[in-house]
Amino acid sequence: MAQSSPPVLSLIVPTRNEEDNVRHLVERVREACHDVSLECIFVDDSDDGTRAAIDEIAQADSMTVQRIYRDGAERRGGLSTAVIAGMQRASGTYVCVIDSDLQHPPETIPLLLRTVMEENCDLGVGSRYMKGGSSAGLSGIVRTIVSRCSTSLVHLVFPTTRDTSDPLSGFFVVRNAAITAIPFHPTGFKILLEILVHAPHLNTVDVPFVMAPRHAGESKASIREGFRFLRHVFVLLPHRKRH
Repeated sequence: MAQSSPPVLSLIVPTRNEEDNVRHLVERVREACHDVSLECIFVDDSDDGTRAAIDEIAQADSMTVQRIYRDGAERRGGLSTAVIAGMQRASGTYVCVIDSDLQHPPETIPLLLRTVMEENCDLGVGSRYMKGGSSAGLSGIVRTIVSRCSTSLVHLVFPTTRDTSDPLSGFFVVRNAAITAIPFHPTGFKILLEILVHAPHLNTVDVPFVMAPRHAGESKASIREGFRFLRHVFVLLPHRKRH
């Protein structure tokens, strides 16, 4: 369904083998954001039936749905390059990045957007680590510890990330114009970290959310992703600034 004017919000949803989740996600987004002008941009690297599910959504849903289907070398970089591809396509005044596995509650999207707009901020971070937030949905004590330690490392190495309690969150809303000139280095999957390092003067606000368990399918977290994260930190080191 075409829109006559640019939407307020571009929702970027990177997907990889999430056919059992995307319909549920869209249903919850539609209900939560019924009064928000938005487009939904799926960036898909799947090998299962996710693309067919997205096609059905695009044909039947009242929201504007854009589809970016990637194959072969286009998939290099995984989640990071998928999000960047979505950002390059986004036409909304604001951009929201959200996981497709429903660990990020769609019901929090309007609060993130409203907080950014009302407080005249550039960036609203969905935080697991502020009062009212929780990382309970992380599977296992090991992942919880790794997440906390990674956050502490980032705060130590990159002082400008201390504006948020959750610099590695994958759930955030950012003003589109504030990120158009960022020289992304997509070596990892933490796009928010890139934004915080390369645009250290953004006015940032945290909004709490409770991380839910994955709805269906398998987590993409792995030791390989852990090494990618460490490499990402190394690549970003020359760009760090201090307050």
